[in-house]
Amino acid sequence: MTFSTELPADGSASDGDKQQKLDALARAGVAFTQAMNEERERIEAKWRAMPEDDRLDAFCAVVGLLHKAEFEQRTSYRGLLYDVCGFGPESYMLAQEMGLIDLHNSIYRRSDLEELISRAMDKLVGAHGGRVPTPEAIKNFVLKG
Repeated sequence: MTFSTELPADGSASDGDKQQKLDALARAGVAFTQAMNEERERIEAKWRAMPEDDRLDAFCAVVGLLHKAEFEQRTSYRGLLYDVCGFGPESYMLAQEMGLIDLHNSIYRRSDLEELISRAMDKLVGAHGGRVPTPEAIKNFVLKG
C-alpha cells in the first residue's frame, strides 16, 4: 500500500485535499508502528527459542561488535551497522526501533567527558574573571546554560 502525500507546489490544495493527505500520513504511521511491533515480536520470539548457550554466544558477539565500534573505532551509528556489523541500509530503521541508536548516542568515553568538563570549566572560570567561582555561582552558571 502506498500513500501519496504530494500537494501542489503553488499551495492551491483545498482543505479537503490537505486533510486527505494528513489522514494518509496518519495511516502510514499506524502501519509503520504495527510493522515495527511485529518485527520486534518476531525477533524476541527467535531469541527466546534459542538455546541458552547460543543466546550467550550471540550476546557476547554483539557486545564485542559494540565495543569495537564505540571504543576502538569510535564510529558513527551507520559505521556500526554497515562497517563493523556488515549490514546494509535495510538494517538502519529496525536497529533504531530496537533501541540501538539510543544506546549508541548514550555512550560517552571518559576522554570525551573530560574534554567537555574542561571546556565547561574554562568557560565558567572565564565568565568569572579568571577566578574559581563559588558553588552558588557555579549552580547559577550551569542552570542558565
